[in-house]
Amino acid sequence: MFGLSKTVNITVKGMHCPHCEMTVSKAAAAVSGVTSAKAYAKKNLLVVKVKDMSVIPAVKKAVKETDFEVE
Repeated sequence: MFGLSKTVNITVKGMHCPHCEMTVSKAAAAVSGVTSAKAYAKKNLLVVKVKDMSVIPAVKKAVKETDFEVE
């Protein structure tokens, strides 16, 4: 269906606390085309919803720029 968001799980290492989660979530959410972003430090996980999969490289770049490791 047209217009539905896709959910993507991205491994992010180096998060240890709620502040880390907030930093990663905000960086991802700031990327155009991301409809939501939530980081989970205990799982080393960033869950993003995107309109188009083509924005994933930009999401990973934005997170790397906050000094976290992205796989």
